[in-house]
This record gives sequence, structure tokens and C-alpha cells, in this order.
Amino acid sequence: MYRLLSVIWRDKEFCIKQEAQSGLPEEELRIFEEKWQELIVRQGKLINNSNIVFVRSSSHSIHMDRPDIIIQSVSDIVDKCI
Repeated sequence: MYRLLSVIWRDKEFCIKQEAQSGLPEEELRIFEEKWQELIVRQGKLINNSNIVFVRSSSHSIHMDRPDIIIQSVSDIVDKCI
């Protein structure tokens, strides 16, 4: 059985700037995003054959902000499994 994990993650700085504009404290946003990034990296290490993609200029809605990255990631997985 072939195992493959692709973790696609938002742009930390983009999200901090976006949320700070709505009035949330930047320091707290930074702590939150740093912890999330740490957890994402740990998730990517769960299996040997994994890929972590940090997507520039994207929020939590990566599929809407950067559908090209989602399409490419799915294509890469399919190519590796064929």
C-alpha cells in the first residue's frame, strides 16, 4: 500500500494582516498562527512520504483563494499513485 500525505496550509503573514484589519491584536494573532504552523509541520511528519505546502496569499479558504494549488496538489498525488 502506498501512503502519501499532502498538507496544504495558508499563508501565516497574509492571515495575520487580514485579521488585524478587523481589530484583533496582532500579537495574539501571531501566537495563534505560530502554534498552528508548528502543528502543521508535526502533521506533515506523521508519515515518511509527505509534502507540506505553505500557500502564499491565501487564507483558510485556500480552495477559493488559490484553486490552482489545490488542483496541482491533487494532480501530484494522482501522478504518484499511478
